[in-house]
Amino acid sequence: MKYLYTLIAILGISSLSIAQITWDKAVADTARGFETTPDIETHNVITISKAGTYRWKRTYSPSCQIQTAICDKNSCYLETTDSADFDVTAGESFDMICHFYPYNTCCPEGATVTLYVFKVDEPEVNSTATYHLKLWCASSSVSELTKSAFKISPNPASNLVEITADGQVEVQFVNLLGETVQVNRVASNQYDVSTLAKGIYLVTVRNENETYTQRLVKN
Repeated sequence: MKYLYTLIAILGISSLSIAQITWDKAVADTARGFETTPDIETHNVITISKAGTYRWKRTYSPSCQIQTAICDKNSCYLETTDSADFDVTAGESFDMICHFYPYNTCCPEGATVTLYVFKVDEPEVNSTATYHLKLWCASSSVSELTKSAFKISPNPASNLVEITADGQVEVQFVNLLGETVQVNRVASNQYDVSTLAKGIYLVTVRNENETYTQRLVKN
């Protein structure tokens, strides 16, 4: 049996200096949940207008077996790290990533993670992002697609990619803003990605019963 994970992240923002620290909306990425380690991510682009040393602090309220890790602009920290400092230049933007590790368990009860960011020498420059998470999973029988999933090659890619999967499937390309992007199919299993901007995309393959997602890096 294989657990299939889905994540909904509802982001709440509060700030005492919203002009100086701003957040983009949360984008859920379930790609690694279908790889060897259950790992679901939410991405937030944080923009800080004032240069200096900042600190993030995390609080976590689980109601089921989930652990988290945080990645800021400097490093990725284990779930035991609840605070870290980072330096920014004026107007700098970067991706603040939250990782969620359900460890092969379902979590219909949900969980809450709060990130509080503030300037170390000016604590009044601060902002809080709160993720309200709903996770659930479904157990399904192992099929041929489960065993082989699908393969993208080359990856990274510049022009054409070949997607190999068993059976009749539907393929979708999504950017990290959650937007479906247009990719032309040039052969039965080849796709032209030359018009895509450089970056990371999520490639989702669906058959009649299951959905799988992998990352594609566009050069």
